[in-house]
Amino acid sequence: MKPPHSYSIADLAKHISAKIIGNDKIIITHVAPIQRAKTGDLTFLMGNAYRRYLSDTKASAVILSQADADACAVTALVVKNPEYAFARIAHLFNTAKKPIIGIHPTAVIAKTAHIDSSASIGAHCVIGENVAIGANTILHAGVIISDDVKIGSDCQLYSNITLYHQVTLGNRVILHSGVVIGSDGFGLAHNEGVWEKIPQLGSVSIADDVEIGANTCVDRGALENTMIETGVKIDNLVQIAHNVVIGEHSVIAGCTAIAGSTTIGRHCMIGGSTNIGGHLTICDGTIFTGGAMVTKSIKEPGIYSSGTGLFPNKVWRNVVAKLRRSVITDH
Repeated sequence: MKPPHSYSIADLAKHISAKIIGNDKIIITHVAPIQRAKTGDLTFLMGNAYRRYLSDTKASAVILSQADADACAVTALVVKNPEYAFARIAHLFNTAKKPIIGIHPTAVIAKTAHIDSSASIGAHCVIGENVAIGANTILHAGVIISDDVKIGSDCQLYSNITLYHQVTLGNRVILHSGVVIGSDGFGLAHNEGVWEKIPQLGSVSIADDVEIGANTCVDRGALENTMIETGVKIDNLVQIAHNVVIGEHSVIAGCTAIAGSTTIGRHCMIGGSTNIGGHLTICDGTIFTGGAMVTKSIKEPGIYSSGTGLFPNKVWRNVVAKLRRSVITDH
């Protein structure tokens, strides 16, 4: 069987502006990890952890940096950033089929909605009043779009996503299954033992080139919008509370929770299971390692951590006991 995609090494090198060292007539049919690649595969090398596989990889070619080129026994594509170059090439081998343009007969669409003729609306989608959906945007089955939502061009919304009223998406936004955008923020006022709900009158604004992972929730603002700026990438199972602002090109790993009215700067990297308190400001270029507990604003960029790495339970109990004694002694 002929592979669904095949490319000459020369064409791939041109695609990523790489220098070829070796046979420029090779045909590549698949991409694969360096330790499991075989003939016909293209792989890449990034970082010391996988360098030991370079000398005996079975791949037909490897994307790598100039520093590793001499150690490569097969054809090499030399670039400055091998991981980025590999990501660009991997798109060429994506076998996911695009849905057919048009509206599925089971979709329920308000008469006031405007859907570009090049868009694809899947089975059992529900689209509310005054919704606008741009060119080449794809809604997979079961997407729910409430009233007055604006969706830009070239977006992809996977199955079972819900966008509440007045949410705005820019262009090239990707939302994975189970995402909920614009649900009410956790706003409550306390009076004599009773909690009164504070109406959440803002919405959510998501800029261009944002990707949000499966089952992530982004709450609408209380008075102003929750804001996700250009190029932000958010992993699965993340909670973004009301009035949070996430700056351009920041990345947030899975199971992170960000409390209300916190501002995350640009180009930040937030590790998995990080918990960030409310009403904080995190400056541009901040990195939180996984499991960090952030309780105060960060004014200087850098790498921040909290908690401890894993210990056997008995060792951990001893460490905690010593820490407590140290704190009591200091006070």
